[in-house]
Amino acid sequence: MVSKSLVKSCAESRISGLGRPNASFLPEEAAEKGDAVTISPAALHKMKFKQVVRRDLRDSQLAYTLAEVVVCVALIVILFVGLLGGMSTGFAVTQGSRENLRATQIMLEYTEGIRLFNWNQLLYSNWIPSTFTNYYYPLAAPGESQGIPYYGTITITTNPVLNPTAWYSTNMASVTVGVSWTNSGAGHTRTMTTYVARNGMQNYIYASTNN
Repeated sequence: MVSKSLVKSCAESRISGLGRPNASFLPEEAAEKGDAVTISPAALHKMKFKQVVRRDLRDSQLAYTLAEVVVCVALIVILFVGLLGGMSTGFAVTQGSRENLRATQIMLEYTEGIRLFNWNQLLYSNWIPSTFTNYYYPLAAPGESQGIPYYGTITITTNPVLNPTAWYSTNMASVTVGVSWTNSGAGHTRTMTTYVARNGMQNYIYASTNN
C-alpha cells in the first residue's frame, strides 16, 4: 500500500507493466478516485526520483554583491575626502583670521603712537621710522618661534586731499600705516590711515565753525 503523498510526488512518472501488458497508469488518477495503488518492487525500481533542494531566501539576502561593495567603498571615500577638505579649510580660515587680527593690532599700535608726537616731531624728525618689522608672536621665549614676520611701512603726507575739500587741509597731514606678510605662498597686505592737525583738533574745528 502507498499513501497519497507518495503517489502525488510521483505524478510525473508513468508506471508500465501494471495490469494488462503495454498499459500505462498514473497513480495520481487512482489517488483522486480514492483507490489504493499497489506498486511492485520491479516497477518501483524503474521509477526515477528527482531530489529538489530549496534555497533559503534569507541566505541570499544576507550576502552583498561586488557592485554593492564597490558603491559603498566609493561613498566612504567621498565622505572621508570631503571631511578632510572641510577640516583643512576650517583650519586655514581660522589661521587667516588670526593673522589679520595680529596685523590690525600692529597697525593700531603705531597709529596710537602718532598722537604722542607734536607737529614738528612728526614732520621734521626721524623719531618715526619709515619701515619696521614685527612678528606674529613677539613675546616668544628664547629658542621659540615668533611666527611669521610682518613688514610695515609708515607714510606721512602733508596737505592731504580731503573729500569734501577744506580750507584747513594745509595744516593737516595724513599718516598711513601698512603691513604685509606671506603665508603658505600667498601675500597679504593691510593698511590703516589717520589724520593729524597742526594746531590740534579743537582749534581747527573751532575756526571752521566760526567761518
